[in-house]
Amino acid sequence: MPGASVPDDYLGDTPDRAFFETLLAECVPGARRLGEMKFSGVFTAHVRSAGTYGSGRVFLAGDAAHAMSPSGAQGLNTGIQDAVNLGWKLAGVVRGDYRPDLLDSYDTERRPAVDAVAGLSTRLARIGLYSARHQTLARDAVYRLGSTTRMLEKVLAPKLAQLDTHYGARPKIRSLVPGERLPLGWRESNAAPVLRVDRYTVLLWPGLRYRYERWIGLVERLREQVTEAAVSDLGGRPPGPLLSKLPREAHALIIRPDGHLDSLVPLDDNAPAAAVRNVGQALARHVIPHPVASQRAGQSA
Repeated sequence: MPGASVPDDYLGDTPDRAFFETLLAECVPGARRLGEMKFSGVFTAHVRSAGTYGSGRVFLAGDAAHAMSPSGAQGLNTGIQDAVNLGWKLAGVVRGDYRPDLLDSYDTERRPAVDAVAGLSTRLARIGLYSARHQTLARDAVYRLGSTTRMLEKVLAPKLAQLDTHYGARPKIRSLVPGERLPLGWRESNAAPVLRVDRYTVLLWPGLRYRYERWIGLVERLREQVTEAAVSDLGGRPPGPLLSKLPREAHALIIRPDGHLDSLVPLDDNAPAAAVRNVGQALARHVIPHPVASQRAGQSA
């Protein structure tokens, strides 16, 4: 979709095909031809975000919460991310599974993420509207190089798809950081762990070295007593693309229904009661414990 910047006081006619053909000849190297023109117009691209995305029982999402440059078509993607972030929290609170204050995190997580996307979209718009010859030549050369080396696919594509959205500290290459989105899915798979969409998932990682009998005992105890989440054992199973980031020592990965890491809990299979208590405490920050689970945890202690 071709576009061009016009002066703020532009009062001319709606740009026609000749306008864009001239622009194409001036700014794009080589011979290029436009396809069929179906629509043309002049508009002002606003970059705005509400001061808060939630107040009491009212939440803002999508275009009601933010507006940004159309470059990269990020408006729709951002609105979907809003819905995903708010949806599981709201559903869980309504069901009585999650604490109501979990809804406060919708605003604190989404507004910084939206600001980052809006900044990227604005930069893409400015680059796309370069008019100086040296700028367009440099831009096109970088684009061709990025396409040839597939760096655009590796770096820019995940940003445009918002697959690298994180809620917290910036993820590191070879370590797990709470708030980052994990490379896992919700469909049944034999090649990677599967997450639950209706509750938290606890992935139990035994570390690089462990005693099988002790580890299985700990896993069974956690499965019996941690009933607020889906508990899955990674011992002896392929962790898929998560493998390169897993720590050397045993940990429980507390993962939200939207696929973001909530917390990491160290595990000691020599102290199963403490492990159950620590995992339960990590979940209890947001999840309302079931009465049966609370009673069992109390007996174990």
